[in-house]
Amino acid sequence: MPSDLRVENRTLADGRNRVGFSGEVDATNVARFRESLAQASSSGRVVADLSNLTYLDSAGVEVLFDVARRCALAVVAGPECVVRHLLDVVALGAVATVLDEAPA
Repeated sequence: MPSDLRVENRTLADGRNRVGFSGEVDATNVARFRESLAQASSSGRVVADLSNLTYLDSAGVEVLFDVARRCALAVVAGPECVVRHLLDVVALGAVATVLDEAPA
């Protein structure tokens, strides 16, 4: 049974696409995670808001690195975010901008 993953899309005032995720990203739904970010990154700039994720597995981390190689990626994961420590450990900040708060 797939894990629960909710996706919310919107365009920010600066023209970037923002994709907000909540729930879990794992092997059962990583394809949806990948597709959502691929569509949003077509503009070349995307904000992935992970602040409401409760779990992110290695397949999801791989997707973030793939997206960062193709476009300007900003990831929202504040200090209290469950997945922030993981993003710090894998050094996502070396290839993407990691933000504490979502841009307006």
